[in-house]
Amino acid sequence: MSCLDNKPAPTPFSNGLNAIDHTLPVMDGLRMVDNFIANRETMLSQAFQGNNTLPISETFNLKTIQDLICQYPAVGFRVYLGLDDNNQVRIILVGADSDGKDIIQRTRETPGGLFPGASTMCDEAGQRWP
Repeated sequence: MSCLDNKPAPTPFSNGLNAIDHTLPVMDGLRMVDNFIANRETMLSQAFQGNNTLPISETFNLKTIQDLICQYPAVGFRVYLGLDDNNQVRIILVGADSDGKDIIQRTRETPGGLFPGASTMCDEAGQRWP
């Protein structure tokens, strides 16, 4: 049995999420990445330009992804963009539960405490490139 078989009962959110085909043709993905690379500096105010603020990508190991999606309440994961102390954009991964909420949202709702059964992991520290 895989951790994907041990999930909460379906909800309208999880059913809708599971019905989405997230497949993107590779040429569309390549075009979108190239478009981002070509424009990434011009999207920034001058204060952030030239400081490698926006990464092209971050790589996470498979164990990190497995640990994230194998948390019991997670029915998917969400990607946030964060800004670290060096003013570099970082990718933050969090599990989303069957209500469509994640650890960041739930922590905002209950400062200083987490809802019982809520996902308790955030993953960052991906290998940033460049």
